[in-house]
Amino acid sequence: MPSCLRPAFEPVASLIQIHHGYSTECHHLLLSVETDGDGWSARVRGDDGRTLYAAHRASAGAAKTAAVEFAFFQTTGRLDSIAPHLRWSEYW
Repeated sequence: MPSCLRPAFEPVASLIQIHHGYSTECHHLLLSVETDGDGWSARVRGDDGRTLYAAHRASAGAAKTAAVEFAFFQTTGRLDSIAPHLRWSEYW
């Protein structure tokens, strides 16, 4: 009987990563927060799709707060936090 010279498992070089995130609109700006390799990334885009702000945070809550505070300051010039009052749509 021939011996098996091939290893039982060959690891794949890269795995597919599922992105989990949230999006909402605030003052005509699109806010999105999604997972990345090391935590959560936040982005704020204008009506034209151009990224106005990007940040990296350790948690979804911190990323949401960063995106909302930028959007709110961008449109009103005020630094009040409204993140807890927005309705976020979760996606996978």
